Amino acid sequence: MTESGSVILALLLTAAVTALAAGFAAFAPVTEVTVTPHEQIAPQDQALVHIDFFTEKRDAPVEDVDILSSILRYELAVYDTEGIHDRLLSGEPLAVHIAGRPCTADLEESLHDTGSFTGTLSGDGRAHLTISGDVLRGYFEIGAAAYWVESTGRYDTESPGKVLHYVHSS
Repeated sequence: MTESGSVILALLLTAAVTALAAGFAAFAPVTEVTVTPHEQIAPQDQALVHIDFFTEKRDAPVEDVDILSSILRYELAVYDTEGIHDRLLSGEPLAVHIAGRPCTADLEESLHDTGSFTGTLSGDGRAHLTISGDVLRGYFEIGAAAYWVESTGRYDTESPGKVLHYVHSS
């Protein structure tokens, strides 16, 4: 074979290999990256622990709510406990804002306690939620700060059927 014939054969072989590689790349399985969307809401409208799409911050007179006297600073919020529970049972993470900081809570239901979910927060944190009917109890820890969600035991006047919760931090 002549030198020009070898070059043509090499070019044809290179083209065939390139076409095969492109074909395999086109049909290769695609790895999806799950992105948890965060609610676009002004910081002043977020509760201290704001579970995106499932939280409404409330302003209510202090005398209407029974809260431990040792808790001097708190916020009031209403949570869609049914929506949160359904989201967690589906295995999807929760988008949350804690003290205005967006993060993702990846929680799994406890095998020993139905309605209790434990897991991690993006940014090296941890979380625990317990949902029973309209009541949510939550604990969120990021760094040296801890945040609690507790029930007031009262129903919200703006959303009948939903319990008013108070949120406080360490």
